[in-house]
Amino acid sequence: DNLKNNLTKRKNQILDEKENTQLVNNETTEKYNRYIEERKASEDKLKEVSQKQKETIGSLNGVRIEEKNLSAKLDDVINQLNACFTRQQVLTDMENAYEGYNNAVKMLMKNSGDKAGIHGVVAELIEVPQGLETAIETALGPALQNVVCQTDRDAQKAIDFLKKNNAGRITFLPVESIKAYSRHQDTEYSRFDGYKGVAADCIKYDPKYSDVMEYLLGRVVIVDSLDNAIKMSKKAYPGMRIVTIEGDIINSSGAITGGSHKVNTGSILVRKAEIKKLKDKVEEYEATRKQYEELLNAKREIIEGYEACLKELESTYKEIEASLIYLDKEVHKLENDIQVHRDAEKKR
Repeated sequence: DNLKNNLTKRKNQILDEKENTQLVNNETTEKYNRYIEERKASEDKLKEVSQKQKETIGSLNGVRIEEKNLSAKLDDVINQLNACFTRQQVLTDMENAYEGYNNAVKMLMKNSGDKAGIHGVVAELIEVPQGLETAIETALGPALQNVVCQTDRDAQKAIDFLKKNNAGRITFLPVESIKAYSRHQDTEYSRFDGYKGVAADCIKYDPKYSDVMEYLLGRVVIVDSLDNAIKMSKKAYPGMRIVTIEGDIINSSGAITGGSHKVNTGSILVRKAEIKKLKDKVEEYEATRKQYEELLNAKREIIEGYEACLKELESTYKEIEASLIYLDKEVHKLENDIQVHRDAEKKR
């Protein structure tokens, strides 16, 4: 009976061990399969992250090239802006110092004393379209530096100042007393080839100076060439002058004045026109600079975004790599355990 009981006990023990071994094998296999799946998912995720890194680097490099090109354009605009601003400042300083004007005008206009009633020099009070500077300055001649004032009394006070300082002579044009020449009513001139208009109509000025400008330029017609001026002169009325864009003059008497200018007679008006042109350019370059700076800032924000994304991807990549190393070790260990169990099974 004892032998029988021992055999039965041993048999049950073997069955229990086998059952336990099978249970361990099942758990090991299940764990192994789970780790294999996790490793496969991590490998796929690693490939996905790696691909995302490549794409992000490509996009980042593209935006960096755009940023570099924009930066170069911005530098160029800033250089042009500085050049224009410097030139504008130099010419403005010359204008404020009345460079190119005679000494009497300089002294009067730069006088810090009482200038009540003085409106300014004719050249300051008119705006001449581009291309007509030489014609207008030739038509005005010395009158370009005449001083416009409000009354006869204002002119008298200014003349007293010039005499007191032995500064020279100036012609004054009092707004309240100047008498404009009446225009000739014959409209035939406008039908001539090359006709540009009456000089007083070709320029811009404050309406309160209408009589002054009519007095100076109301009997001056501007045409495009000397040939057309000569043709028009055959119909010229007394007192009329015809001036070409290049500065040639034909008087109603038939006298013709022309040739090349030994000095830049248009310097005052040309300088004034250039200051305006430079002012417009400075504003244009400022707007372009602002536009490029906004675009550049936007590109740099994108670059920062890509760089932050790459940093995050790098961190994720390292985490997945560390996870894969752990899973590889666990899989290898489980493979050894499974093999040990299999070998033990065979021995039984």
